[in-house]
Amino acid sequence: GKSMVRRDRSLGGKEVVVGLGSRSGVTAPIKRSLKNNKVAVQRKLPKWWPIVNNPNHSDFDFDLNEQEEYRRDAYRLVRAIIDSRMAAKDISESDIIQLRQLCRNSGVQVSVEPANIRDSLYRTSVNFVLDACSSAPTYSTSVSINGEDSQQFLAGFAENIGLENVRAATIVSAAVASRTRACLLQAWALEMQGKHVDALGELSKMCLILQVFPPEESSPEMEMVSRGLAKHLKLEQRKHLMFLFGKVCSEDSHGIAREALGLIHSQNYSAGQLEDNIP
Repeated sequence: GKSMVRRDRSLGGKEVVVGLGSRSGVTAPIKRSLKNNKVAVQRKLPKWWPIVNNPNHSDFDFDLNEQEEYRRDAYRLVRAIIDSRMAAKDISESDIIQLRQLCRNSGVQVSVEPANIRDSLYRTSVNFVLDACSSAPTYSTSVSINGEDSQQFLAGFAENIGLENVRAATIVSAAVASRTRACLLQAWALEMQGKHVDALGELSKMCLILQVFPPEESSPEMEMVSRGLAKHLKLEQRKHLMFLFGKVCSEDSHGIAREALGLIHSQNYSAGQLEDNIP
C-alpha cells in the first residue's frame, strides 16, 4: 500500500511510516516497517544504546519444568507490579531488579499489558537508574545496577518486557531532559538563596546522567528544555549557571548543558559577549 512519512513529536521527532487507507490505523504498518526495517530503526536509536545481549531460553540447559517455573515466577512478579500500579501504589525498585534478573537468568520474556502499564513500569525503571546516576560519587564514569551496566540494564529490560527499543529510548531521552530542566532550575534557586555549595551539588547530579545517557545533538527534548528555561532565566543567569556547571562536570557534557541553557550560539559564555548583545 502507499505510505507517507510523518514526523511524530511524541516519538521525539522520529520518522514514523504511516500507511494510507489502512483500516487498523497506524499500528500495523509501523509494526511491519519496524520488522522489515531493522537497519533503519537501529540508526534512530541514540548512540549510547547498546547491542542487547539478552540470552534466549534456548541458550540455557533447562528442562521444560525449570523453564515453566521461571516463567511462572516472572509472571507472578508482573502480576504484583500490575496490581500495585492499579492500586495507585509505586512500583518497587526491588521488583524491577528481580524481574530483570529472572529474565536474564532464564531467557524468559514477559508480556506486560495494557501498554500504559508497560510504559509506566519502564519509566519507573528509568527513574530508578537515573537516581542511581545522580547519587553516584562525582568521580564515577559508569553506574551498575545489580552488577550490570546501567545502559545494558535499561536496554535489556525493555526487551524483557516487550517494549519496542525506539519507544524505550524515547522514554529515556524524555526523562533525561526533564531531569536536566528541573536540576538547572533548582540549582539557580539555590544560587539565588546564596547556597552556593548546594547549587554546585545540585548541578553535579547531572554530570553522570549526561555522560551515561547523552541526548542526541539538537534533540527535540533538549530544544523544549532550552525554550522553557529561556522563559524562566535571563541570558546572564543562564551563562552563570553554565559557568557553575563547568566547575563540577567534565568537559564531555558541557556541549549538552550549553544546548539545554540555550547558549549554543555563544561559544564563549563569559558575560558581556558581543554577539549576545546583537538584537
